Amino acid sequence: MVIEDSADAATLIRHTFDSLESCTAFVCRNLSEAKAYLLGCGMYSNRSTHSFPNAVICDLSLKGDSGVKFVAWLKDSTDFNNLPVIILTGFTSEADISAARARG
Repeated sequence: MVIEDSADAATLIRHTFDSLESCTAFVCRNLSEAKAYLLGCGMYSNRSTHSFPNAVICDLSLKGDSGVKFVAWLKDSTDFNNLPVIILTGFTSEADISAARARG
């Protein structure tokens, strides 16, 4: 699962994953959508259509929200705390980068 609010970056990431035979990526545009997907809520309730991800790639800086808060939510959850998270960002706030690293 990829969490990316930039349409251009999301397209680039999706094309990259589409070029791999053994890997697909579902792109969420915001943290609310990502949480709904992980929880299997609403339109994401069918796990045969929306399989549980093997890993999460998350932008650190999302419009109106923080990837650090999302990582904290994941790591505080017993259901998701072992899910690997990769932070992919052009954002360079040392405080946010340190906070994300501290959450694993």
